[in-house]
Amino acid sequence: MKWNTKCKLCLLPGLIGTAIFFVIPYIRVLYYSLIDNQFRRNFVGLQNYMETLQNEYFQLALKNSLLLIVICVPVLIILSLAVSLVLSYGIKWVRKTRFAFVLPMVIPTASVVLIWRSVFENDETVLPIYLLFIWKNMGI
Repeated sequence: MKWNTKCKLCLLPGLIGTAIFFVIPYIRVLYYSLIDNQFRRNFVGLQNYMETLQNEYFQLALKNSLLLIVICVPVLIILSLAVSLVLSYGIKWVRKTRFAFVLPMVIPTASVVLIWRSVFENDETVLPIYLLFIWKNMGI
């Protein structure tokens, strides 16, 4: 077998998965958006889109979403860039605050590890015995 054929065969499962889980559902959604009812299936074309665009609640939601995108996203990017620059090239006492930004990412993982270690530390703890009781009574 040629190298190109082997590569195409390796890509085949991914392409099949993409077609099944993304492309086909997307085509179905487009089809359902062009009919009036899922049961009668009368073709109405772009009428559903026109009704949606004329809906006052949709217009309000669209306006709020656009405001959020136009105002909040640039402000968030500018603030995060400023904080990262200050932490990278800032004053000495500001460099010590890096720890304050990294600590929230470390604490949840460490606490979960400590909790599970204490739960499964020895055979006398309550949870493993309870799990074994459930396991045996379920017939597993």
